[in-house]
Amino acid sequence: RLAFEAALALDSTSPDARGGLGELKLLLGEWAAGWDLYEARRDVEASPVRRYPQSLWEGEDLMGRTLLVHAEQGMGDIILFASCLPELVQAGANCVLEVRPRMQSLFARSFPSMRVVGRAANAELSDWPADLPSIDYQIPFGSLPRWFRRSDSQFPAVTSGFLRPDQDRVEVWRRRLWNDGRLNVGLAWRGGLAGTARLQRSLAAR
Repeated sequence: RLAFEAALALDSTSPDARGGLGELKLLLGEWAAGWDLYEARRDVEASPVRRYPQSLWEGEDLMGRTLLVHAEQGMGDIILFASCLPELVQAGANCVLEVRPRMQSLFARSFPSMRVVGRAANAELSDWPADLPSIDYQIPFGSLPRWFRRSDSQFPAVTSGFLRPDQDRVEVWRRRLWNDGRLNVGLAWRGGLAGTARLQRSLAAR
């Protein structure tokens, strides 16, 4: 913390220092300050957040408005931040979700009231389905907690989850893995990409 604060004393606008301090505050559970500082990721070099032309949503009334929530970072990050989507429904927003193509069916099944578009990370900003409604506001997935997770009390209690699997595939894997009722444990041994510390986040499968 002292290192980040010292860096900000030299340059209070440094996005790297602000973002780093924000992530540290999130680790410490200082949610409100952490999420506010986390917005600095939008201004770092090689930011994961793409610049869309519509106005950024900053807490305005969403009743009857159309909000574009667009993908950033990896699939795990998108899934994590998607826990805030039910709050957008409660706020009366008409949501268009941009996710990675292989996540499209999962999100369409999980959030049936929302229009879900699968797009690659390098897709052209103008390359959208012609029948999409006019967008009033836009916001990246990682900015949603800034509005809906500012205190411990705003995190939802443990529930059955907010993502809905394909039941046919669930049954296939249930039959394949059934072992007289004993617990099955799945291990993921690879994470990240070459540019996001894959070597430090992966183990050899042996």
